[in-house]
Amino acid sequence: MADNSSRRFKFISPGVFIDEIDNSQIPRTPTEVGPLVMGRAQRGPANIPVTINSFSEFVETFGNAVAGNTATDVWREGDFSAPTYAAFAAQAWLANNGPITFMRVLGDQSSQATDAGKAGWSVPDIAAGHAGNNVGGVYSLVVFPEASQQNVTGSVAAQFYCDKGRVLLSGSATFAGGSGAVVAEATIEVTNAGGVSNGETFTLVDSAGLSTVYTVNSGIDPDDGGGSGGVAVLGYAGIGGGAAGAIAAAAAIRKAINQTTDANYTATDDGVSTVTVRQGTGGTAGNQTNSDAIGGVTVGNFTGGAAGVNGFLFGSTMRKVDNIDSITLVVSGSSPAVDEKVKVSLNPGSENFIRKVMNTNPTITNAAITSQATMTASQGGNLWLGESFERSLTQASTTSIGVLKSPSGTEISAGGAFRAMLLPMSVTHDLTKQQNDWQGAATRASTGWFISQDLSANNAAYYSRNMQRLFRLEAITAGEEIQRQVKVSIDNIKAPEGNFQSYGSFSVLIRAIGDTDQTPQIIERYDNLNLNPASPDYIAARIGDKYQKYDAVNLRNVEYGQFANQSNYVRVVMDDDIAAGVGEARLLPFGVWGPLKYRDVAYASGSAAFRSLIDGATPTSGAVADSVETMLDGGGKIRFGNAGYLPGLTDQGATGPLIACAPANTFNIRFPSVPLRQRSSWGSPRSLNSTFWGGWTGRSASDTFYNDSLPDMLRPRAFDVVDQDNPAAVTFDVEGETTANALTSPVVTSWVFSLDDISGSANSGYTYAAGQRRAGTSVTAGAGKSYKSALDLKLARFTTMLAGGTNGYNIKEREPFRNSAFNAATDEKASYQLFSLRKAINIASDPDYVQMNAVTIPGVWVSQVTDYLLETAEDRGDTLALIDIQYGYTPQSETKETPETANAGNTASAAATALAGRSINNSYGATYYPWVRIFDNTSGQSLWAPPTVAALGVLSTTDRLQAPWFAPAGFTRGGLSEGAAGIPVLDVSQRLTSEERDTLYENNINPIAKFPAEGIMVFGQKNLQQTASALDRINVRRLMIFLKREISFIASRLLFAPNVQDTWDRFIGQATPVLESVKAEFGIEQFRLILDDSTTTPDLIDRNIIYAKLLVKPTRAVEFFAIDFVVTNSGASFAD
Repeated sequence: MADNSSRRFKFISPGVFIDEIDNSQIPRTPTEVGPLVMGRAQRGPANIPVTINSFSEFVETFGNAVAGNTATDVWREGDFSAPTYAAFAAQAWLANNGPITFMRVLGDQSSQATDAGKAGWSVPDIAAGHAGNNVGGVYSLVVFPEASQQNVTGSVAAQFYCDKGRVLLSGSATFAGGSGAVVAEATIEVTNAGGVSNGETFTLVDSAGLSTVYTVNSGIDPDDGGGSGGVAVLGYAGIGGGAAGAIAAAAAIRKAINQTTDANYTATDDGVSTVTVRQGTGGTAGNQTNSDAIGGVTVGNFTGGAAGVNGFLFGSTMRKVDNIDSITLVVSGSSPAVDEKVKVSLNPGSENFIRKVMNTNPTITNAAITSQATMTASQGGNLWLGESFERSLTQASTTSIGVLKSPSGTEISAGGAFRAMLLPMSVTHDLTKQQNDWQGAATRASTGWFISQDLSANNAAYYSRNMQRLFRLEAITAGEEIQRQVKVSIDNIKAPEGNFQSYGSFSVLIRAIGDTDQTPQIIERYDNLNLNPASPDYIAARIGDKYQKYDAVNLRNVEYGQFANQSNYVRVVMDDDIAAGVGEARLLPFGVWGPLKYRDVAYASGSAAFRSLIDGATPTSGAVADSVETMLDGGGKIRFGNAGYLPGLTDQGATGPLIACAPANTFNIRFPSVPLRQRSSWGSPRSLNSTFWGGWTGRSASDTFYNDSLPDMLRPRAFDVVDQDNPAAVTFDVEGETTANALTSPVVTSWVFSLDDISGSANSGYTYAAGQRRAGTSVTAGAGKSYKSALDLKLARFTTMLAGGTNGYNIKEREPFRNSAFNAATDEKASYQLFSLRKAINIASDPDYVQMNAVTIPGVWVSQVTDYLLETAEDRGDTLALIDIQYGYTPQSETKETPETANAGNTASAAATALAGRSINNSYGATYYPWVRIFDNTSGQSLWAPPTVAALGVLSTTDRLQAPWFAPAGFTRGGLSEGAAGIPVLDVSQRLTSEERDTLYENNINPIAKFPAEGIMVFGQKNLQQTASALDRINVRRLMIFLKREISFIASRLLFAPNVQDTWDRFIGQATPVLESVKAEFGIEQFRLILDDSTTTPDLIDRNIIYAKLLVKPTRAVEFFAIDFVVTNSGASFAD
């Protein structure tokens, strides 16, 4: 009779099906496969398993392991203050063996994530529940040249991120105490000026409840209206009917209201017929009811007032600063009562340079891991300096990349005075849309769209933004590192030639971002590319367009795209028309859309009555439309008027016009962006052959050294301002141009570059400026000229950058997967850490996608993750999960306490009790105790590392010296002091006593012991199976994993062969030598392989099944020596 065991298998699609039967339980009295390591690394592909064969290859792909404590300018350079344990585990394995599969894990979140469960980071809203001056938010230091005219351009110089507290400008007045409370408004409409009668009245009530009755007096001039004490006159002399009367009546009403000395509101009129009255104080108290007893005029009630948190200061008015080395900031300390004055400089060469003086490490603001009591305000726990744009502020030439200058060319210089102010980052003055939220999953960096040349002869209608989109280059994986590493150049643009060539060609260069055009460092190069989808040189075919996306329903990665990726950095995203082959064949990449930035603030006064708020609240005639959104906010206090001032304005309080422009003058604030090369002479190139137009990474026109503020220009805009689902595919306005988007977004494209906008000659040199083709002055405009004219002049190359990538980490954490940050969350919607790590485990759960013989996530000990990993290993049946457990060691990335205090409760007993409470019975998992101190040869530092790092190295050593079925423990294979870990092990976090080792081993925890003479070693090899059997040891479990893989490989080669005796014999003939070899190497004592008609019956043959049975008796490892030492008397005979 056939063995009914075959019924345990699910036979649907062809395959090899193996089960394991453990008959060793004691009654109660093929291709090289390595481990999978998951966790953080410096860089490299994310959430994709990558097979690595050597540590040099690992370093090239993922970077060196980082020992931590290397934080310098964390904001710009990335945070590596906590060790990358996964990278050390990879190093430990690869020291003795290969390959390894590594999966770098970035931050992700559930599609139904709660606010607490979102990836990324944020700072509080400026008014979100903070009392006093402790307000939080994001603030911009804005600077202006000290110029003797009204037309002027200033710039954002730096941005501060406040978890609480605020930054002010010393010596400057502050914006009126407020909370973002909204001021109520009332509208008075003149409907019939001739219908107003002498003696008629209307009443207005201010936010304090003061009622003022305004009485019409046709005998008093409008300029003499007003009053106090609840009584006021509306002078109406000389006002008639019609449109002119309405204008005069509205002006008279405005004057009467503004000349009422004790009423707390102000009025403006639109120069036609409408008067707007604004309460002087924000909040719901301003929503007062007015009365209307006047003919021809409609008086509305005050509405729209909204409450906020009272009492905080959130900005500083403009003041004069002597020079760029003498800016004094006032920074809130650890409490609202403690302020610190900090002198900073915008000069990178100064000892007081702002990035040296101010904290640039966001993790210091995290009270869970930083003891803030020891920190100063500027270097401590309230805020950090984010972006700074020092290279855009202090250029000395009108041809420089700096634009902080007046029309006459006056700029900030090292010794010159200038003006400065501090403004909160918010779209609206009621603080409803602030730049404070970067919560979201990791994103891919991308270039903007590459665009074509203009094939039209009508250059007067040319706008680069209207050119055909061709393709863009997107990072092959999410993460922010690539935009710090590389830039992209288009080179060797060639037009099609002859009658048989329809498509032109071009090259794509992936270059080191800090190189120069004269000495480019080309990392990858793709030549003779084209836009013909049928060509083997089609850009998508040559570079690749595939990408993987996580399917949260089926819990796996799904691959999209047609062409395999050849680049290690980017993939191609084609425009749909170009990919379909319907684009004009002559199209070539001639330009590119730049990175996103915040919209510049631009105002031009247009009439004597001009008033406007910097945040775009409703202005009067001549002002920019209210639909314009910018990211700077003046809290309703930054106004423009007729005083004709910029150079001589004295510091004022919050009630006066802080900035004034005479009619027809302009006032601008610029958000710096990636500069464009403006002249062919920049950088003194040897020839046009080494001149790349487009993005410029130098510090100035003459200084080609890398502009270290560039990373700040490549960061993504706030996630609450820009939709992150597909930001690169969205059409944004272009800075300085008016488009159909109606200026409704505070985010714009910094520029759209095109070779079509280059003008000049070989003798005079060439210049770039947007609009030169439209003006008819470019080398491609005019009779007999075309895009080929630029190519003939060797104007055939340009550069751009990738931007917008993020890691999805909380940048206020030294360790983004800090165990104590999980907060016992069991729901992935409530924890991005839990979702991200389980996602990685899910991706690795399919044996057909990831091959491995061990798996670990070093440094993560929370049961919500490690239990999930154990379950996955058991479901796969072909891997051993090495897990860390609690109470081994608490590293500094987990706590603000001293190491002594943090580890006071970490004992072997606590660890054993905690693990026992989890009731794990799983032979596919193992754990070790305690942590070990390792030495990092790269940095020269020592650090505490989780025991899984050393354990994985021991498995590697065991496989190299002998075989997986040998016990990975003891002096020979587990001697950590002797190098068995693959990395130097110096110490253990706890020296275990014999009793502690017993306690651990009784609970299936393998001790890492330290002996006086023998040194440090792994002193156990149990797995986490509680049931007593041969399978409760690591060596036996690894033996079975090895045998199942090898025998499966043999069987897979016989699939679809005839189900006859000859095939059976071939299987036995190929499997038996493998088993004999394992037996000869002490892996098994005996085996029996059965495949005949007793296992594969006619019924199974009819169902296309071969059923074999393998019986093995594994070799047990020696763990105990029992030796009797017998002391005899002198007459004893040893022969007895």
